[in-house]
Amino acid sequence: MKFNYSSLAALLAHWRAMKSAPPRSHAEQDRFEEIAALVAGLTPDEARALEDDSDDPAATRHRERAEHKLRDVLLKRGLLAG
Repeated sequence: MKFNYSSLAALLAHWRAMKSAPPRSHAEQDRFEEIAALVAGLTPDEARALEDDSDDPAATRHRERAEHKLRDVLLKRGLLAG
């Protein structure tokens, strides 16, 4: 992996934008696949929670937990600043 984001919010916003706007350039496709591989390392429920933009308190809680877990993975791999 050869990317670094300043925040988890930035990474997730970029990932969501790439998901919703194909076709992608070769470089964007590579980046998308790298991020998708990280998300695939979460449980299926956690991966779904990342995409749930509901304001429901339970959905928000699950999304925040999934984001925290993904943030830890990114920090351990040096892919996220601070």
